[in-house]
Amino acid sequence: MQAPPYEAGPFARRGERYSLRNPFLRLRVALLILLMLVIIGTGGYHLIEGLNPLDSLYMTIITLATVGYRELSPPTPGGKIFTLALILCGVTTSAWALQALFQTLLSEELGGTVSHRRMRRRIDALSGHYIICGYGRMGRHVANELGLKGLPFVVVDPSDEVAEELAETALAWVKGDAREDSTLREAGVDRAAGLITVAPSDADNVFITLTARGLNPRLDIVARSVYLENEPKLRRAGADRVVSPYRIGGRRMAAAVISPNVIEFLEAALYNPEVNLEWAEMRISAGSGFIGQRIVDARFRKRFGVIVVGLRRGEAIMAVGPDEEVAEGDVLIVLGAPGQVKQFALACGGEWEEAS
Repeated sequence: MQAPPYEAGPFARRGERYSLRNPFLRLRVALLILLMLVIIGTGGYHLIEGLNPLDSLYMTIITLATVGYRELSPPTPGGKIFTLALILCGVTTSAWALQALFQTLLSEELGGTVSHRRMRRRIDALSGHYIICGYGRMGRHVANELGLKGLPFVVVDPSDEVAEELAETALAWVKGDAREDSTLREAGVDRAAGLITVAPSDADNVFITLTARGLNPRLDIVARSVYLENEPKLRRAGADRVVSPYRIGGRRMAAAVISPNVIEFLEAALYNPEVNLEWAEMRISAGSGFIGQRIVDARFRKRFGVIVVGLRRGEAIMAVGPDEEVAEGDVLIVLGAPGQVKQFALACGGEWEEAS
């Protein structure tokens, strides 16, 4: 969404905030010039016409305002020239100030309101989207990955600088504190499929998780934990999964030394679009024809071209052998060519979700 052409205040474009294209700055400059004209006019009438300070101020104000009141005394030739110059400068500056005021009202009130309403309508139209709370370094990576997958999401961040940056993008966003009910409601938390909280501190992430869980008990919540000892607190607050960047980074670096080819394959399969592989997870729902069948008898690879590499049953995640029986509620983790995993999910009556 593009920002209004001359939007000022915290959403003003960098560079324009200190440019005369900014009506806020033009208005301040015009008012400053008018003040200087009042000072110059008062001093000029005092020196040229010999008027006392009050009468000099009176003459300056009625001249700049062009109200046409009578002079206090017949002006001298020098006084006439000074008055003409003061009128020209005053009329020009007043017109400039009125124009800047008009544009400021349009850009700040009308432009800002229209932009906000447009964004509200856009977010209100979303359903099954994801909410990213925090747009720091990790939040940007999360947004990038969701964007590459074509998944809808809304960014929530309280920072003026982030709001200014997001206003220059096509992203859906809400400026506000994600710990507040009103902010998450504005982001459509009641219709969202998931929420990812990557706020700077664990305390903020706990509070955001508590708030989001209270507003939507069905929400899938993933929370970042800076300190390992805070993971249990985030889970108690309602997070379905807790991610510790330091622990994951350490594991990945160790694995890169121990099994570099495995890591490179997983990286390529998950993130390289040139690799013709797709990961997905599929929940076996009631009525599926595969319930009670063994993996070997279901012949997933031969019939659908997918490989079942693991499953989640309750809280347990396990590798599957050929004799493992499929049960209702199991989540099968499958790998196959693009499109095959979706056909597989539809064929066995499950709920298909992209895993990457």
